[in-house]
Amino acid sequence: MQVSIIIPFHNEAAHLKRTLDHFVAQQRRPDLLLLVNDSSSDESPKIAEAFARAHPFIELIHRSGDHSKSPGAKVIHAFNFGLSTLKEYDLLGKFDADILLPPNYFETCIRAFEQQPNLGMYSGLLYIKKKRAATVRGRSEYRSRSRPTETLLEIVFSGHWGPSPLPGMGQHRHATRRG
Repeated sequence: MQVSIIIPFHNEAAHLKRTLDHFVAQQRRPDLLLLVNDSSSDESPKIAEAFARAHPFIELIHRSGDHSKSPGAKVIHAFNFGLSTLKEYDLLGKFDADILLPPNYFETCIRAFEQQPNLGMYSGLLYIKKKRAATVRGRSEYRSRSRPTETLLEIVFSGHWGPSPLPGMGQHRHATRRG
């Protein structure tokens, strides 16, 4: 199963190295981790370049010239720019540059799709850690479709994995499938 991940970033030097360390530490790495530099003026492009040189599954592309004033538009344009360069994928994910993952993240996602051929999306929770407490920001259940379609879902985590720290919330995982 071909797994491709896109991380658009703009001035994320404070978080990018830690996020990329989590991708490199995966037991089953993505086949492609595409980093889209969206006109950063800090050190984040240098961090991304170092990871791309050291790890063949990581690629870096640069995008410039977006002057959108609409909230969220720049990241969507940067993601779509990255998506337009992809040639092949079975699973596609979009991550923010400040996401942390458990080491078995992609193994778990792939297993879910292999065990349920009609699964089109597999999703979970976003945890926000503040002063040693985790709170849930949003919840989405995984959805099965009789005919999976190409679906894009932001894949989010905040550094907690395994059983939920909150009562009754269960496990949390995220992925999407190209049908």
